[in-house]
Amino acid sequence: MKQKKKRKRSEEVFYVGVRDPTEVRRNLLESAREAVRFLQRYEKLKEIREQKFQAMLQLDAEVKDLRSLVGKLKKSFPNARPHVSLPKHKPFCELCRKEFSDTAGFLKHVRIHQQKEEKVSKIKEVKPRALNDLEKLESELNDIEGKLGEM
Repeated sequence: MKQKKKRKRSEEVFYVGVRDPTEVRRNLLESAREAVRFLQRYEKLKEIREQKFQAMLQLDAEVKDLRSLVGKLKKSFPNARPHVSLPKHKPFCELCRKEFSDTAGFLKHVRIHQQKEEKVSKIKEVKPRALNDLEKLESELNDIEGKLGEM
């Protein structure tokens, strides 16, 4: 008999009154909207990480190719020393017409130009890519914002 009473008590349903249901619903929807935004940012971060990884793999392969080509080139040269010494010249930047006293400063300067070119090329290369997860999150976000607008 005790088992029947315990079952009845666990099966009983309790109701709790909510004082301001529209405000509670609005808070829940806003929290869901923020969660969806966090998930969207995470998906974008994952995409950027994947692009970075692919770029690093491609760069690694190209560096290996370059090293093998340089090795082949060195083997094809004769083992003689040049009898004539070439005059030393100061490095000169063609883009900004600046002359440098040493090669290290010139190389740093060239890297700055390369970084600027990369930024410009990345801006031009940005293409909208369809992500299934990202599209789902955006549609959920639109639904939540629509519900919030109705309130």
